[in-house]
Amino acid sequence: MEASKNLSNVNPEAWRILTTLNFCLAKIVGKYAAYPHVDSAAFERIHGAVSEGLSGLSKKKSGARIGDFCQELRAVANCPVSELLKPGGADDTDRRITAIAQVVRQNAGLSDEIFRELVTGLLSWDPTDKTVILEALVTIIRG
Repeated sequence: MEASKNLSNVNPEAWRILTTLNFCLAKIVGKYAAYPHVDSAAFERIHGAVSEGLSGLSKKKSGARIGDFCQELRAVANCPVSELLKPGGADDTDRRITAIAQVVRQNAGLSDEIFRELVTGLLSWDPTDKTVILEALVTIIRG
């Protein structure tokens, strides 16, 4: 196995899902921070943190680990909402968005500060916008 192997060749579909999801999450948080524009600093913080986590997975040469990350995302995107943890005052949309964010946090090794910014940027929209956000995230995850 080559020392600098690029995992995008090992599991291209999983890699595409994760990089697209990363961009989408960063864009949503950046848009929340500077609506109607995108705050480039907020975008870069989220995008950079998740990219670093993905890079860490690729350095471990773990194609299976990247596939597992996608499977965890698919699990929380598709399981009955009643199986997800329910933060106080959360509706079904909030529960699923929070579960997706938690999977990203665990697999990308996000700090508490970045995770807090991610969740705030995802959940602080009005209910109609959060529904659209969830649909976009689930569509990406399902490929």
